Amino acid sequence: DGATILRGFVASEDLSGLPPEQMAFIYYHQGLNSLRNGLRDWANLQFGLIPEGSPYQARATYVLAVDKLTSYDLTGAQADLEALVASDEEKQNLPESLLNDIERTLGRIAFEQNRYRDAIKSYEKLRKTTVNDPSLLLEMAWSHYYLGEYERALGLLIALDAPAYGQLIAPERFLLEALSLRHICQFEPARKAAVRLRAAYGG
Repeated sequence: DGATILRGFVASEDLSGLPPEQMAFIYYHQGLNSLRNGLRDWANLQFGLIPEGSPYQARATYVLAVDKLTSYDLTGAQADLEALVASDEEKQNLPESLLNDIERTLGRIAFEQNRYRDAIKSYEKLRKTTVNDPSLLLEMAWSHYYLGEYERALGLLIALDAPAYGQLIAPERFLLEALSLRHICQFEPARKAAVRLRAAYGG
């Protein structure tokens, strides 16, 4: 499949002589593969070969920013991502999928830093472009929960019961429902919520 071709061939073979845009694609995936294997120097070398102005250059910048999160450099990652968004406001050349990834990562950084209002702002922006992503509703619900807005959290969790989101199997969703119900003194519904996962997916 596509992932096997990328990781097993494109990311590891010595490919050359292709047009610049195709070489940018190759350098990006080879750098990404090196980074996944802990070879940061090789990754930086391969990312540095991506031609100026290529959309893969922005993707490489995003990947390197996310890599900072592995050492818990939240502030550094946030600064890199915000700079990437700021540069795009002038050029308008970043693909929507990458902008969505950046916004989601900024939301998760804000959540990790206990800036729950900022996290919700990022998630709300994403709802306009990723309307069919149930995990986004779950992340928003956690943010509202930590702000003490238990009814809002429960409202988002109820939305996850819609048939369109049936593919999401997330045990924490039921845990969060139980915790939120307990905080508003709905103890019997909280107990029922805690066992809904087994009832729904036990088979």
